[in-house]
Amino acid sequence: MSVADEKEKIEKLTNTLVHAYRYKGVMGGLEEPVVSYSFIQELRQLYKNDENKISECVINKIQMWGNRLYWMNQTAMFITYSDIPRNLVDIDESKITGSSMPLTWKEIYSAVQMIEYNCTSNGGTITLSKDDEDSLNQVARIAASRVVRS
Repeated sequence: MSVADEKEKIEKLTNTLVHAYRYKGVMGGLEEPVVSYSFIQELRQLYKNDENKISECVINKIQMWGNRLYWMNQTAMFITYSDIPRNLVDIDESKITGSSMPLTWKEIYSAVQMIEYNCTSNGGTITLSKDDEDSLNQVARIAASRVVRS
């Protein structure tokens, strides 16, 4: 899989989490490992239930998560492959609107597996933070249970 393909897969995964947040109930809380209920409650207090500001903060948090996954994916590739250009780039946030069709449960699980595999270098170094690794594992569990049910 090329670097461009990996970037697109991470963008689609991030977009799916934004979609899950925007259309609550459609994806069964898929966004919750990244955006906890308590985080949203804190925003409600801070912004006095201004849904536009709350939504903007939540979507920014999901986009930042997607960027961290992509940066760590690239970092692991730099460690593993010496011939890859060493310039970190962001995911394309203009593609993260939550309005386009989300990934299927199987595609979500596949994307998570790719990220987990790629974020472990050949030497066994894991480039994800503990929090991001935990969030990714929770997303994988939700997707896997949905794949099994279908």
